[in-house]
Amino acid sequence: MKRPVINAGWGLQGHPTQALLDAFCWREQIGDLRGRRLLIIGDIKHSRVAASHVELSRILGYEVAYCGPSEFMPESDRFHKFKSLEEGIAWAHAIMVLRVQLERHAQKISLDSYKVHYQIGKEWLQKMPESMCIFHPGPVNYGIELDQAVSVDPRSQFMNQVEHGVWLRQALLQKILEGVK
Repeated sequence: MKRPVINAGWGLQGHPTQALLDAFCWREQIGDLRGRRLLIIGDIKHSRVAASHVELSRILGYEVAYCGPSEFMPESDRFHKFKSLEEGIAWAHAIMVLRVQLERHAQKISLDSYKVHYQIGKEWLQKMPESMCIFHPGPVNYGIELDQAVSVDPRSQFMNQVEHGVWLRQALLQKILEGVK
């Protein structure tokens, strides 16, 4: 007998329900995602959300690129990587800022250097287009990857992500349970 499985995340491999709800929120803001560009900023190497966006982007037709310090990048060279936040944001239609997962780093990293080069704060909000969506899968380390001002900016989708996460997962469970007899 076949049994459906909802994958809500496993290790560093993926977090498909988070990627689905991010895409849902983004699509709700701009419509069709085909040809759009998502810049994922931060600790990509340790992010299961980033891995799931790579898979989902192939299905929905959007592009994914990375930006962050070299020690935060995956080993693979098959993804476009921006070293400069300025170049990456100029390329992107939306950004996904990831939590710096200090607990997963074998070597101590310089948070001061990270904040100077990769933190999204008020100055970046002034430079970004009004149409840009800003995502973060949570939890947020305010003062490291984001300034508190970002969460109240109209481009911020954080609360939509949380709200839609409940509904999306409920819809997945309902769909599966309707099929189970």
